[in-house]
Amino acid sequence: MKWLRVIGSMGVLALVAASEIKAQSILDCSCLSTQAVLFTNACSAFIPDLCGPASNCYSSSIAARPGFTCSQSPLPGTLVTGPTVINFVLVENITGNTAFCAVTFNVGASANVFTALCSPPQLLPCSATSWVLSPPGWTNTCCTNGMTTNFVGVVTNWPILTATWMIVDGCGAAARCSQTLLFGSAANPCVCVGITCPPDIVLQTCLSPFPSTAAFTNVIYPLPSVTNYCIGSVTNLFCNPPSGSAFPVGTNPITCIAFDNLGNSGVCHFDIVVLGDTTPPVISCPPNQTNQCSSVWKPIPPTAFDACCGTNVTVTLMGAITNTFAPCDDLIAFKWRATDCNGN
Repeated sequence: MKWLRVIGSMGVLALVAASEIKAQSILDCSCLSTQAVLFTNACSAFIPDLCGPASNCYSSSIAARPGFTCSQSPLPGTLVTGPTVINFVLVENITGNTAFCAVTFNVGASANVFTALCSPPQLLPCSATSWVLSPPGWTNTCCTNGMTTNFVGVVTNWPILTATWMIVDGCGAAARCSQTLLFGSAANPCVCVGITCPPDIVLQTCLSPFPSTAAFTNVIYPLPSVTNYCIGSVTNLFCNPPSGSAFPVGTNPITCIAFDNLGNSGVCHFDIVVLGDTTPPVISCPPNQTNQCSSVWKPIPPTAFDACCGTNVTVTLMGAITNTFAPCDDLIAFKWRATDCNGN
């Protein structure tokens, strides 16, 4: 021990403090607590004698190692069935320096926390809707009495489902493990959402046959049929543009997509073809006319009707061809054109 010479009452305090610091430094408690004799996988064991292992953690306070004596409680050879604290005291020879450590004798489950053992992963077909989850087993435990096995739940990250279990042993220690269910495979992934669109829809209208942003017709079309082939359920179906929208003349593509509650989706497409009016009107010429020479007359225009435009048809005289056979004996042929409201 190194003595401090300090005059006055403070000298006593300084001397004591230096002695305690030196005494405590002769034994490393952290080192002692990691010695192999303090760990066993057995469910019961005898308290080891720590005097021998303590030499690995002892540092002499003087140049020549004087050695030491030691004591402990519980005594070496005491049978214990669980983790036990050992109070260890080391006294250095000659100097009398003393060190104290409280270390734990780790027995059984506290030395190696038991392990829950879940079943291996299951590979399932995409269409599987039922399966068996096997409760886990366990190993490395000393507290098998009163063990409980609890099912924590299933987490879905399609196409993988992860089932988790928790086991609590008779000493209150808990361990978890998980089992995975894999649907399909990387080579053959699951197609869970089947969606079938209606066939292309061709619609005859009375719109102008020339595409125009100002001419539309509203079309209500049937929605696709949707089938779920996996464990989920269909939650949403969207089509764009939606049924009932206004469509111009021409080919209008429709895209439909369905979702299930697992995040899977299916897509299909079809066209709505809007045809404009290309049918010409029906024109009916009047009977032949007979007129007297030198009389005043004019040709009688024909009548015309259109399926889309009705009577909104323009009749135009395109020309006349006259054939004269004798004085006052002429045959005049008139050519008429009927044009409906859509230009046909």
